[in-house]
Amino acid sequence: MANYKNIYGLNVPIRSSDPAYPQIGELWYNSTSHTLKGQLNNPAGVWSTGGATVRTTNFSMSGGTQNAAFVAGGAMNQPGSSINNGALTYNGSTWTVESNLPTGKYGGGAAGTDSAGLIFAGAAAYGDATATITWNGSTWTSASTFPPVGGPQTPGGAGGTQSSSGTGLSTAALSVGGLGDPPPTRTTRVLDYDGTSWADSGNDTPVGNSGSMMDGPNTAAWKAGGSGGADGNTSFYDGSVWTSGNALNYPMPQGVTCQGWGPNGNAVAAGGTSSYPTGNKTQTFDGTSWSAGTNLSQSRVNGAMTTQMAGTGDTGFVTGGYTDPPVGTHTNKTEEYNGPGPATVTLSSS
Repeated sequence: MANYKNIYGLNVPIRSSDPAYPQIGELWYNSTSHTLKGQLNNPAGVWSTGGATVRTTNFSMSGGTQNAAFVAGGAMNQPGSSINNGALTYNGSTWTVESNLPTGKYGGGAAGTDSAGLIFAGAAAYGDATATITWNGSTWTSASTFPPVGGPQTPGGAGGTQSSSGTGLSTAALSVGGLGDPPPTRTTRVLDYDGTSWADSGNDTPVGNSGSMMDGPNTAAWKAGGSGGADGNTSFYDGSVWTSGNALNYPMPQGVTCQGWGPNGNAVAAGGTSSYPTGNKTQTFDGTSWSAGTNLSQSRVNGAMTTQMAGTGDTGFVTGGYTDPPVGTHTNKTEEYNGPGPATVTLSSS
């Protein structure tokens, strides 16, 4: 990566922060993040290099936007080998270590923002799967118990819901699907969270999936992919009824390895499992159909929640997770996505 000394002769201005209204073609060096940046006009969405994460994890949980996000929990090495109760925040260029979770959490769901977040559920074997934990921007606090899922093989079992999909706000969130107890049972259950407690919505999904990509508010959400019933399915939820949409161009099983974000009229999905050629792929959704997007530079695969992603549809990021090849190797690389149109991107010196 270039530093200011390297590029001084190019007469690139040095700035302590990005300009508020950059012009297309404008270049500058951000002395705070130590990155060369520019404003480009993208005919299609593009990925650029973001700040390297200071903690490499998989099965973590995240929420927020490209410039204001949290990432919490997960495993530091192989699943279950070093459960992480740490948390990070991201401001679009720099990662900051935050206060620890009150308990380890692995493979759960998440919702909310960088200043009002929520994580829940997870794998019972690797942390407290029934814990619901809230984030206020500086402190994590234990909240109400997440209802365990009893799979048909062990009714009333004490599992959480590993690879549950979450979306919404910390005061109006959804938990959808996931692995029941014991795996590989996949639940169709949909739970509502009102900021105080969880309740069964009674509006089960037509097909049980674990690790589906999901985003949007709790009354206008979408989900796609996942492992279980239909790897390529897309469906929409209005707060009471699920409806089917067009399928992904290619399946993305273990959907939370290939996180998606954005409102259902403007969504992005990226990454995937090595059993399909989707590890570095991007698909974009216009409200009707999915289209191929620009590839990630780093494949991110295997196991639910190996890649954490946060965004709003036009912008987002992925960070951490497993690489492919070789599966099992973690990456600290962060990639930021900017959709079509003017976008500020981080540029490489090579």
